[in-house]
Amino acid sequence: NGGDLPSHLNEATQAAVRATAEEAGRALGVVTGNIKGDLVVSDGKPYVIELAARASGGYFCTREIPLNTGVDFIGAIIRIALGEPLNPADLVPQRQTPVVQRYAFPRPGKVISITGEDDARRIPGIEEVAVTVQIGDMIPEPTHSGCTAAMVLATGASVAQARATAQAALNALRIETV
Repeated sequence: NGGDLPSHLNEATQAAVRATAEEAGRALGVVTGNIKGDLVVSDGKPYVIELAARASGGYFCTREIPLNTGVDFIGAIIRIALGEPLNPADLVPQRQTPVVQRYAFPRPGKVISITGEDDARRIPGIEEVAVTVQIGDMIPEPTHSGCTAAMVLATGASVAQARATAQAALNALRIETV
């Protein structure tokens, strides 16, 4: 139902994840460029689920990473693609601002009303509200990420505060179905 930044994993585990992702990227032949990976950690050891030579979607690269770290990840990818020089210091996080992404899963049925989007946007700490359905759309049973109707991104002084802010925004959104 979303994700939280920064990572809750200890530094040793994060280092192991970075090393595993780097090794997997090199195995794909990516020496200079970007990789997107889905990894899981089991018993303290990272395992690669998926790896691709592309940017991550779903606001992760475009909004979450910049909000969390201050790093312009997409700008760096563009500079690399254009063959322009990239200063490695531009990829060093400047901060670790808590960022929380959450999704709305309304009751399955036909959307008859969408209200509260402006109210959600006005909540302090809300960085993004994306309503992805329209009146008349059908909401299916929630079996995968495509069943969502909206997404919110929130920041806060702590992950707990950002979670509460995201929940407040989701509560302000009212997507009614029949």
